Amino acid sequence: WLKRASLARSARHATSGTLHPLPLARAGKHHRTKMTVWTRLLALAACVGLCTAGIPDSGFTKVEDYGQLKGSFEEYSRRALVHPPSPHDPKQCGDIRELRECLNSKARWGFDCLGWGGHRCLSKKGVKCSDITVEPICRESSRLYGLSCGAFDKGRCRSPGASADDGEAVLARAFLAQTRRKFK
Repeated sequence: WLKRASLARSARHATSGTLHPLPLARAGKHHRTKMTVWTRLLALAACVGLCTAGIPDSGFTKVEDYGQLKGSFEEYSRRALVHPPSPHDPKQCGDIRELRECLNSKARWGFDCLGWGGHRCLSKKGVKCSDITVEPICRESSRLYGLSCGAFDKGRCRSPGASADDGEAVLARAFLAQTRRKFK
């Protein structure tokens, strides 16, 4: 019965003029055609074959081979990688906005920076407490950078002599003084 049904179906396809290949199994929501399954398996086998194609059969037969390779890699990684200059490269420490680049500034761009301030890299010359924008760095500024800074307030580190009266507090006091005069 199954052979007659498939022959009838192939006859219908031949007379309809369609160029679609016949399904080899039921195609539906839970069924895939056998061709689809075999195509996917073939693609998977090709990927596995290509992945292992670059690995030599001999591999590392001795521990010494691995040690030599590891030593040469460490020697290579110690050397500073030279890259062509770009107009976007930083010219000074304050231009660096990433911690990793700040720590590697000497090897990468040839200038040495004091350290990370939270928002940007700190220069060795002319660094102020207000350049530090992270509270833990502000608290440890004397140990890390040799700066004697005061408390951390409103997103920046204060100088030791600075009080809470600078900035917005001064404006708030002036506004209060004006309103008192108006209501007297």
